[in-house]
Amino acid sequence: MTQKEQQIKQLKEKVAEQEQFIKKKRTETIAFKKKIYDLLGEQKSAMETLNTELVKRQKEIQEHKDKCTKTLQQFEEMKQRYERLNNSKLVKISRKYWAMNKSVKSKGENQ
Repeated sequence: MTQKEQQIKQLKEKVAEQEQFIKKKRTETIAFKKKIYDLLGEQKSAMETLNTELVKRQKEIQEHKDKCTKTLQQFEEMKQRYERLNNSKLVKISRKYWAMNKSVKSKGENQ
């Protein structure tokens, strides 16, 4: 063999080695990509579950807020009714009557 033939043979060997190296790296890259997609698929299902739970919790929170608002409105209505009743003439007269009745009874007991 001549020197050029040896160089060509060496170059062919180097090219073959590089092709094997490239194939190896390509298969590693494909396996790595597959693993990434599998992990993303697992995360996607977990994220969907978390998202549905988040929506459920937000609905519950909104329901509680609505219930709280309704209860506060009912409380205000009852407070206004109490104030109107408490300030009515009948209640004021009843208080005077009971105060007078109490003072009359206490005077009777003192004698």
